[in-house]
Amino acid sequence: MLDKKDFQKRLQKIETLVQTIESAADPNVRASAIELMQSLMEINGAGIERMMEIVFDSSAKGGEIIDDFARDELIESLLLLYGLHPFSIETRILQALEKVRPYLQSH
Repeated sequence: MLDKKDFQKRLQKIETLVQTIESAADPNVRASAIELMQSLMEINGAGIERMMEIVFDSSAKGGEIIDDFARDELIESLLLLYGLHPFSIETRILQALEKVRPYLQSH
């Protein structure tokens, strides 16, 4: 399993590879590679979304489990990437502000 540091390295590597693909000279190769990435993202996103539906529907605690997913840094990154984060943008902003509030109050 990837830890947070390895996950960040992997994300940086993916970003570099995407930039390489986007700058490819051959427009057919570039278009095919981009379509491949989009197709993989769609399949992965659909699978993750279905997993969350199953968890949510599985028991009364399903919603709590999904909230726990949203609080896990690695899983949260995936949920954000695929547009599946269960918390609204407003809730996420308020949570972020709560995290930095002690720092801001100290200044």
